[in-house]
Amino acid sequence: NDWLSGLPSEDVAASTQESTATTGSDDSTEAEEVGNTTFTNLTPEILCQDISVAVAIAESLPDGPERDAAIHSVALEWAAHDPASAADWTVANMSGGAELAVTVRTIVWDWALSDTDAALAWIGGVGDDDADVLKATVVMALARTSPQAAADILATMTGSDTKSNAVENLAYQWAMIDHAAALAWASALSDVDDRDRALDAVEKAADR
Repeated sequence: NDWLSGLPSEDVAASTQESTATTGSDDSTEAEEVGNTTFTNLTPEILCQDISVAVAIAESLPDGPERDAAIHSVALEWAAHDPASAADWTVANMSGGAELAVTVRTIVWDWALSDTDAALAWIGGVGDDDADVLKATVVMALARTSPQAAADILATMTGSDTKSNAVENLAYQWAMIDHAAALAWASALSDVDDRDRALDAVEKAADR
């Protein structure tokens, strides 16, 4: 399963903002009607007060961008209270592609900040390729507040482009707050390519 692998980890925030902007459109002429149910029925009041109603509305929409946008909105609201259920529901109901990647990784990003162990436990239940992408998301979420914890998580990732990018990103973010600690970590990396990437990133951060 590689439903998350198409979106670079460093693009999570920007892609999420673009997706949310699309989701927030109030152009009712674009909504697909199912009886009297449309995406525009997902008002802020419904999303905040009755998630079960919002879930039913999203699930009643026909497959396509409108349904995925509704699932995105509902999932992010649900995740504030129950990220595991929200993530499971998103994977089960969203059609796939970049919208799925953005939604799941946004859930995981916020989840990692509030309960890292629980987020990692959920990640452990997905395929290896997807797990690395999601771990990279956790690494980036923790990079500025808990860089050593982020480094420990990064060490559990398999050798891949995803890991290499995470090494570089973590080194840079860490160096921005503690150059000496970041340099010590980067210098100790056993993989030569990862070490070179990390040291270059630390140097770039120092030049800012």
